[in-house]
Amino acid sequence: MGATIQTYWPRSQFTLKADTNLVEVGVVVRDGRGRAIGGLGKNDFEIEDAGKKREITAFSVENFVPMATRLPAAKATAAAPENTKSQDQLRFVALLIDDFGIPFTQQVQVKAAARRFIKEGLAKGDRVGIFTTSGKQIVPFAADAAILVAAVDQYSSFRRLPEGGICPKLTQYDAYLIANKIDIETLKIKAIERSQCFSGRRGDVRPQDIEKIRSFADVPMNNDLMVQAVTMWTQVRDTSSRALDTMYRLVDYMGQLPGKRMVLLASSGFLVRTLEAEQQKVVNHALRAGVVINALDSKGLYTEDPPEAVPGADERSLMRMVLLGTREKDLGNDIMAVLTMSTGGLFFDNNNDLDLGFRALGMVPEVSYLLGFSPEEAPNGKYHGLKVRLKSQNQYLIQARPGYWAVSKKQQESTVQGRKIDRIVMGSDTLKELPALIASEPSKTDTGDPALDAVLHLDVRSFHFLAKDGVRSQSLVFIAALFDGGGNFVSGKEANIKFALQESTYNRLTESGLDMSITLQAPPGTYRLRGAAQDVIDGKIVSSTLPVEIR
Repeated sequence: MGATIQTYWPRSQFTLKADTNLVEVGVVVRDGRGRAIGGLGKNDFEIEDAGKKREITAFSVENFVPMATRLPAAKATAAAPENTKSQDQLRFVALLIDDFGIPFTQQVQVKAAARRFIKEGLAKGDRVGIFTTSGKQIVPFAADAAILVAAVDQYSSFRRLPEGGICPKLTQYDAYLIANKIDIETLKIKAIERSQCFSGRRGDVRPQDIEKIRSFADVPMNNDLMVQAVTMWTQVRDTSSRALDTMYRLVDYMGQLPGKRMVLLASSGFLVRTLEAEQQKVVNHALRAGVVINALDSKGLYTEDPPEAVPGADERSLMRMVLLGTREKDLGNDIMAVLTMSTGGLFFDNNNDLDLGFRALGMVPEVSYLLGFSPEEAPNGKYHGLKVRLKSQNQYLIQARPGYWAVSKKQQESTVQGRKIDRIVMGSDTLKELPALIASEPSKTDTGDPALDAVLHLDVRSFHFLAKDGVRSQSLVFIAALFDGGGNFVSGKEANIKFALQESTYNRLTESGLDMSITLQAPPGTYRLRGAAQDVIDGKIVSSTLPVEIR
């Protein structure tokens, strides 16, 4: 029996509806130093919708003043122009920390900058949640700065990217080039390094034989170097795939939230080559959900690393290191550049001032503009690219949504099929199709903080297994979620359990049953626990709702 547990966020159940009579486009105009530019009017802008110029029929200016320096409401209202409005509106900011690849030294700097942003950069109506690319929810969306800062202080992770061996030492980029059969010269250089380290051992290729290699067709897949590269690249690719999946699920969850929504990714970069489809899936979903992705490069200002005399290296190896320069770091940043550019966000890179980065990416701009236009054509269900320009002063940077989906009436009424268990978790029905019970118990996290265990007790004797060759197989999805008194989602976990029970194990469990638990963490208080489990073979579900308290 094996189980994987990940953070659960509610999944969207319906297609997003769009007001096709008026398309609104939020615009921020920045100078070369990233400062928001004010004083612009409706006639300063022009909009192209799918290559066609549109008349701007609605226009307003939105001003943001930090809470600490605000004037009394009456005074501020009196001074505001007619087309200007205060930006005290609900906004959700998901701080997504790359806990796979950020080294400890960078992690310290990111945490310090995040603390300062939370203390000084939040606006009235902001809700911030802290998440990681491995799928953890450090703290759910909250407005209490003290809770958020404490969560940042307690957060810690260790770099978990695979190491490339000792001799030959492979970088992630080396593994990518060799495993995907892209660069035969890289393989030759690493093969020579290996030969010089392990002369005479199994799988060794003599230097004179290495030079005879003309293509990857000459290298068997069981070659030790190829096996090393494929193994490492598989781990790197799986890590990147998991990070993209986390982003997709987080965007999906945030698409259901009211107000403005933004993901702020803090990462040192990661390779996503061969994962272009998964990358585009995140972008498309963010565009549909109206979620902007901003990114901060935790490396700061980086330069070319000096050549490293790795074991087995010769002049050819050192020359290759010099020629590669910052290539691997640049490629790792590609994902952040693509996500931000494609969703109307900003990418803060090549700068050591991470405090400035968090302010530029996370704070509400001092001045922004809301432009609106009415499309002439009926909604066609397609994606429309948008271009916003200034009629003059084009030296400024324009930050705006890159497009919108012209959702037809038929698409608005259609339902996303999704998983039945997701709809059950968000409902209130009590189902007893499975021979199981859901209960709760007080618990503690690894750090000693108060938590809650959602426990699923399964009657194995009455559970439907498939029996073959003396093994009983089945799969089960178990989801537990906490909701506050207002019905708002607070925290959730999903466990995917695979059973492969030998007869002796099965017989033992028929007597005692089987307990499975999920630990949920939330601030002390009273909640509603919603639990649901579904077997994969028959699709039967058990679900219940329990009042619980975390002390």
